[in-house]
Parts: sequence; structure tokens; C-alpha cells
Amino acid sequence: MRARDHISAKIDLLFRTVIRGDGREFTYDDVEQGTDGRVSRSYVWKLLHGKNTNPSLDVLEALATFFRVPPEFFFSGSQEHETRSLRLASASAVMEDPAAR
Repeated sequence: MRARDHISAKIDLLFRTVIRGDGREFTYDDVEQGTDGRVSRSYVWKLLHGKNTNPSLDVLEALATFFRVPPEFFFSGSQEHETRSLRLASASAVMEDPAAR
């Protein structure tokens, strides 16, 4: 898998799998606000569409923190590791939703 495909596929998977407390997918604006501007909405678009294929470690860490996955998520090729990370992230998102309490 090429770097472009790998990074964009991982980020796309996060958007489709880790959902907001209200059951909707996160928006690019959510990411920009949730990362305190470290990852702009236009940069998220570029990553998702393969226009930027080499994000910095700072960007990957910000995305990992936002989506509640370990930074290794972006580097792992293991389906098992990916699945475990996504399950934990989804559970964490639900637990942090005030409506779910």
C-alpha cells in the first residue's frame, strides 16, 4: 500500500468508525476545534484525498488524541491492532458523551 493510500485510508476509517456522541460522524470542523487548530479542516481534507501524504508526527499525534487511538494506529499494518484500537476509541467516545451517562 502506498503512503498516500495508507494515510488516507486510516483517516477515512477513523471518520467512519469513531462517531460522535450523537451518533453522527465527526466533521472536519470538529477535528480542527478538537485539536485546538493543530489540524485544520483543509489539512484534514488534503490528508483524506491524498493531497498531502507526509503528515508530521505532531499532526498524527493530534489526530490520534482526537480520535482516541494510539499514534501507532497510523503505522501499524496489523488488522488485529487496528480493530482493537477502533473498538477502544468507539467505547471511549460513548463514555465521554454526557447523554450516554
